Amino acid sequence: DDKHRSTHAAESAILQSTCVRVDSEPIQLEEQGFVEQVFSGRFIRLATCFVVTSFWANYYIGSMTIEVKDEQLFNEETLNQLIQTFSYISVAGIVFSAVAGHCQDTIGSSQTNIITCLIGTAQMILILSANSEPEMVASFVIYSLFRSFLYPCFFSGLATSFGFKYYGTLSGLVAALSGAIFLVVVPFLSEFAIGTCHEAAKEECFHGRWKTLHVAQIVSLILLLLMEVAYQDGRESDVGYYQKPIEKEKNLELYNYGSVE
Repeated sequence: DDKHRSTHAAESAILQSTCVRVDSEPIQLEEQGFVEQVFSGRFIRLATCFVVTSFWANYYIGSMTIEVKDEQLFNEETLNQLIQTFSYISVAGIVFSAVAGHCQDTIGSSQTNIITCLIGTAQMILILSANSEPEMVASFVIYSLFRSFLYPCFFSGLATSFGFKYYGTLSGLVAALSGAIFLVVVPFLSEFAIGTCHEAAKEECFHGRWKTLHVAQIVSLILLLLMEVAYQDGRESDVGYYQKPIEKEKNLELYNYGSVE
């Protein structure tokens, strides 16, 4: 009996200490609750990128005509032709969405965000130096590419990162936030940037602060780009806050402590 009890106790101690090890496994973002998803680093970065890029894209649509007239670089006929060309290119640019979707599938959401910021930055740099009609048309094409990238990039990235459990609510929340910020900021931005030369043909008028605005746009897009690059090394995990226990079994080789009668 004593031999049986000592052998049983030894086997139990070995089993308890080495047979089953309780570990933890991160819960994926798509498995988390709504609040945890909203406050995750991945969602904040996606939302920030979409709000900033969509703000500049939408503002350019409404201000391009005024800006070109304020700059007084072209005659009336050329101005009308540029405005018409911009309208056509903006609509036709939807074909670039297929390229954005392909990038999303092949290189991922974060890298596609980086490409989007690079395209937007390139457009702003070109506008800063554009002094001819071909250069303006080239900037319109790049703008159209930029706009066609930012929407698929956000909505696809949201789906791949968070799934569809709260997809409608999350996308609607960001869209509403983007619209609210646009309505609040645009009046102040327009007051800062818009000149008086677009109102009537005058020899002396204020050309506005459009170049300063474009520099600010470039800086904001570069900051977004750096934000995306900073998280390429995985310093912040996109897997979430909670840990769930899992059991991992480990094979044992039990030694023969002697026969138990």
